[in-house]
Amino acid sequence: PRPAPQAPRLPGTGDGPRYIGQLFETYLLCESGDGLVIVDQHAAQERLLYEELKAQYEQRAMPAQALLFPAMIELSPAEARALEERKAEMAALGLQVEDFGGGSHVVKAVPAALAHLAPVDVVRGILERFMEVDDGQGEAGARLDDVLAHMACKAAIKAGRRLLDEEAEHLLAEMAAAGIFSHCPHGRPVVKRISKQEVVRWFYRSS
Repeated sequence: PRPAPQAPRLPGTGDGPRYIGQLFETYLLCESGDGLVIVDQHAAQERLLYEELKAQYEQRAMPAQALLFPAMIELSPAEARALEERKAEMAALGLQVEDFGGGSHVVKAVPAALAHLAPVDVVRGILERFMEVDDGQGEAGARLDDVLAHMACKAAIKAGRRLLDEEAEHLLAEMAAAGIFSHCPHGRPVVKRISKQEVVRWFYRSS
């Protein structure tokens, strides 16, 4: 049998928890010295990716994936205007979209983190986030955070996906190294802790 990996220590969970399994193909269960730790796999990786994408954007180092077969997209006048106004930001996000004439545009590259998605959906999703808050009232920083949170959500492991033990343990180790996990970018909790004492009380035991 393969040796058990060294258990990562998650923020606020006491002794380093030991991964024991996956619940409902959505939650990672870990046993710690003082209780049970439950991790939402999507929310956890979403927060990790958000922090990574934000750092890449600030350093102007976000990886782009060139498309072997460029995709055509038809944009409304409002979408085309938003694309033109946010051209520099879109480029910094790894998007390369060029005017093809007559309302048509060609997508030549997308953010590498979203390369598994349809290019047209990537462009529309990011444009929608810019347009939702680009009404003269939202701050530029908040607008960008919303775009990056959207990208992280789309790229993260989804609920309902069965993870191999190695994948789950790798995600937990990344969380432990980052040490930033109270909530995902959309405000949902990442980690829930149930104390040993609480579990003991369920079964009317004294210890």
